[in-house]
Amino acid sequence: MADGLHAGLISPTPGTDLEGWRDRVELCRDHRVVVGGTDAGAHLDMLSSFAMFTTFLSTAVRELGLISLEEAIHLTTDVPARLYGLRGRGTVRPGS
Repeated sequence: MADGLHAGLISPTPGTDLEGWRDRVELCRDHRVVVGGTDAGAHLDMLSSFAMFTTFLSTAVRELGLISLEEAIHLTTDVPARLYGLRGRGTVRPGS
């Protein structure tokens, strides 16, 4: 009450230890997996996964070194673009 009901509760996220991140990177590398997903904000009041890509890059790439920056970017841009047929998207090259 003292803070005008501005306090929030966030439940612990399982799989945030080193082994969980190793599993996550292994799954991301599987050809049947497309990294990312969204419900277009439908559960914004209950979830805080809006920073998924930056969290993946900062933790898996920079902090833990489990995947290269180039591979992580490829998995989060080029792979989904190809799956959905988005021509000229997902890569940095002339014409894209």
